[in-house]
Amino acid sequence: MKKALKDLAHITSGLHFRGKVESDTAGNVALIQIKDLDEDFVLHPEALERVHLEKPEPYLVRQGDVLFVARGSRLGAAEIKEPLENTVATGSFFLLRPRDAVLPAFLAWSFNAPHVQNELRRAGQGTGLLLVRRADLEPLVLDVPPLDTQRAIVALDECARRERRLLGELGRKRALLVEAVASRAVQHHSTKKNTS
Repeated sequence: MKKALKDLAHITSGLHFRGKVESDTAGNVALIQIKDLDEDFVLHPEALERVHLEKPEPYLVRQGDVLFVARGSRLGAAEIKEPLENTVATGSFFLLRPRDAVLPAFLAWSFNAPHVQNELRRAGQGTGLLLVRRADLEPLVLDVPPLDTQRAIVALDECARRERRLLGELGRKRALLVEAVASRAVQHHSTKKNTS
């Protein structure tokens, strides 16, 4: 079934700051910024900066929300997988609160899929840095299969991500092994040369 995003999720913008964000270790609110997402658009909440806000309530992010990066060099979405306490997102994000027809993980997957990325890039304004407006998001049509199919797609995607992480780790370990073997060979050759 095809549905417009405005029918799949409640859409609000993140909190816009005037000027530079002033970090405050004693702040009452944690702040999600683009830098807090890794290359796979996974949030790492343990390193969030803190700020002080008078009225954070309209901007609070909760488990099950999806954050869409709406400005910058790379567009994408992150599912909020764990409970967050007193946490808001900057105005670089749109906060998507999915309705019953769509799983948060599937909505995030949809936004990160190449065909949706291409559509968002076409809609985004700017040259190097893109800006997707709410008016671009609301009519965006997504294919939404039944919940069981959504769960299967999300599970398959998670397996692919895990495989990429493991292959990356394997590549790093192989490079260390090659470096260690090469260093030993050089040391062995140098030692032999010095003793002869």
